[in-house]
Amino acid sequence: MCGLIGLVCPSQPAAEAARPAVLRAMSCMRHRGPDETGTWADGEVVFGFNRLSIIDLEHSHQPLSWGPPESPNRYTLVFNGEIYNYLELRAELIEKFDAQFNTDGDGEVIVAAYHYLGEASVSRLRGMFAFLIWDSERRVVFGARDPFGIKPLFYASGPGGVAFASEKKSLLDLAPQLGITPALDTTALQHYLILQYVPEPESLQQTIRRIESGNSFTITPGGKPVTRRYFNPIFRRRLVKGPADSARLYDDILAVMRDSVAKHMRADVTVGAFLSGGIDSTAIAALAKEHNPDLITFTTGFERKGYSEIDVDEQYNVIVLEDAIPKPVISGGEEDLANLVLRLAISEMIAERAGQPFSLLILDEVFGSLDETRRHNVVDLLRRLQDRFEQVILITHIDTVREGLDRVVAVRYDEETGTSRVAMETGGERNVLEDSQLDLQAGAAD
Repeated sequence: MCGLIGLVCPSQPAAEAARPAVLRAMSCMRHRGPDETGTWADGEVVFGFNRLSIIDLEHSHQPLSWGPPESPNRYTLVFNGEIYNYLELRAELIEKFDAQFNTDGDGEVIVAAYHYLGEASVSRLRGMFAFLIWDSERRVVFGARDPFGIKPLFYASGPGGVAFASEKKSLLDLAPQLGITPALDTTALQHYLILQYVPEPESLQQTIRRIESGNSFTITPGGKPVTRRYFNPIFRRRLVKGPADSARLYDDILAVMRDSVAKHMRADVTVGAFLSGGIDSTAIAALAKEHNPDLITFTTGFERKGYSEIDVDEQYNVIVLEDAIPKPVISGGEEDLANLVLRLAISEMIAERAGQPFSLLILDEVFGSLDETRRHNVVDLLRRLQDRFEQVILITHIDTVREGLDRVVAVRYDEETGTSRVAMETGGERNVLEDSQLDLQAGAAD
């Protein structure tokens, strides 16, 4: 988890005058990147970055400059996230274009891919990300957010320019510089009170919006962001024809999971996992242990019998968080209105043991190990806690429990017909595909 700020001003003098304001706004999300902090400016653009070091700790400093040999400092990048296929993409760029790199990190790969493949390069990135790239020759900023919106990216525009940030409170701090008044968005408030979340691209302030998941954009000084959707989920009908075909699908699922977990294990720091004792987390932990037999896992225990699953987890290298007490924390966004801060209390204990904060992805029982009553209890809890996390994705066999969650793929399997009903809800819009099955593809879970 890192924090970025990008300010695109209408003129170079305006950008030079705004640099101290960007530096102040970065302090609002210092918690996102305690390892390094810095600002950079060129022409009409100011970048700021707070870094949490995960890959290539010594060299991949940001803002990061890269360019081809004839123009080595053409591009500058700020990037929050991780690209899981960066090694494969790096090798491809070297083979096809003789690309040259100065670091071993994944950030340079994003910039190089953009240089050689253009805006379409974002579709080649497998991971969670939000980034901005300044092209000093074309005088344009290109940016994007990952397909599922795991990494956030807010923006605001006014007479003083257009600003982007990983957290909204940094934009609130920049409001005077931008010349905007962060008035309440009553429509977004209504959505929040009814749905318990604010659909993209809204926020609770009229002048602050969000880049939607699966979108890229360009912006030039003095202009406004021009967005393009590069990712649309596709559900293809695939009929199961007999036991042999069914067995092949099981093998496909395992292959996808094994490949995804292997890519997620790429890091130059400690990688751990939350372990609930259910099928999903246990399967992920088991696959992760193939790459790290000493994998650290974390679980919570309860004194009441029948609810604690610590005994199930004891076969792993488990740290039991038995005394985690929620602490009230005010973070300054609609993400925090409806929630107590259980995650922060647990993550703080984890950071003390693992040496870094964790970014948490919650998956609710892909393989259906909860009965219906307990599943509803879990989803009710997620509804109350979801805005404390950057993203909650729920995959369940109970179609009715998806209501009130931000992005939900709900699958109900019909054993008699051998088909499934898939409903996807994104940004408040719901699409239902009858008699269809998920098209499993390597990396789809990323």
